[in-house]
Amino acid sequence: MLNLSLAKKGKNMAISEKSKNANKWQISLTVLCLVIVAYGFFFLKIDKIDVENQLVSFIVMSLFIWVVLYLVMLKNMGKDIMFIAFMAIFLSVVASNYAGYYRQKHLVKEALTDIQHFNFDLINKPGENNLSNKPISQGEFGKVEKLIREALTEEPSLANQYFSELKSIGWFRILDANRINSDQSFSESDIMIEKAKRICKNYKGKGFKQMIDIRSKINLLDVSETIKKDFFAKYDKGMESGKLYLEKHWSLEENSVLEIENILSLLSERKGLWYVDNDQILFNRTEDLELFNSMITKINANIKKQETLRLEGAWGITSIYDQTLEDVENF
Repeated sequence: MLNLSLAKKGKNMAISEKSKNANKWQISLTVLCLVIVAYGFFFLKIDKIDVENQLVSFIVMSLFIWVVLYLVMLKNMGKDIMFIAFMAIFLSVVASNYAGYYRQKHLVKEALTDIQHFNFDLINKPGENNLSNKPISQGEFGKVEKLIREALTEEPSLANQYFSELKSIGWFRILDANRINSDQSFSESDIMIEKAKRICKNYKGKGFKQMIDIRSKINLLDVSETIKKDFFAKYDKGMESGKLYLEKHWSLEENSVLEIENILSLLSERKGLWYVDNDQILFNRTEDLELFNSMITKINANIKKQETLRLEGAWGITSIYDQTLEDVENF
């Protein structure tokens, strides 16, 4: 009777031990699978999923992980358990890649959306200096977003510097009736015109150099080659229209300076045939008045065209990011 009781006790202990081992490998496999998926979500940088072409790499990676698990834990397990473990690992590897891909997709959308909002602020608040260049996105896309924000603010910043230099030479008073009336020899006017031409030429060159410098900054970004390559493609596409914008903008600016020079030449040549009254230039001859007004009209038209160009350029940038967002959404 005693021996039978001992035998039963030993059998129960064996079943209990087997049950513990079963629980142990199930828990370990579950934890391993979760770690694989979590690794993909946080660390894999995948911009494309193609299961058909990536199937072999998925199998190889799964097999490698399975072999490690086999050597550590599955040696004495049955074939069914080994098969279940491999399939669980394989599905976790696939899920890991999808997790990395969808997180990458989310980060791209987040960065593009933030850039869009920032660009809208620049369009709607021209000349505002308190817009932050600090990116909202994190990681590699945060670095890309920061550079794009800096690039978008550099042009208005350069424009502010340009206007500041013009202001320093008194440019915005060059057609002031009282100033012209006091400049009897027009020597002050001639000096201002020459300075304005130099400033205009200088900042035109700075505008084109700015575009080249931004491209160099892209090359220095500490991001993956895939992201950098895509950034270059988008920037080069925008750079083509950017160059056209700069050519048109500065051509209009140079034309405005030339028209102001023509106005001052007219006033110099018609000295004695015009006078200042109530801060206005009045002409004795109708043809001189009409010529003067036609020049002023051209300058105003140039300013209007420049504003139209600015808005077209800004909305052109917006359309590029809109298309990119749509591509990401549909990918």
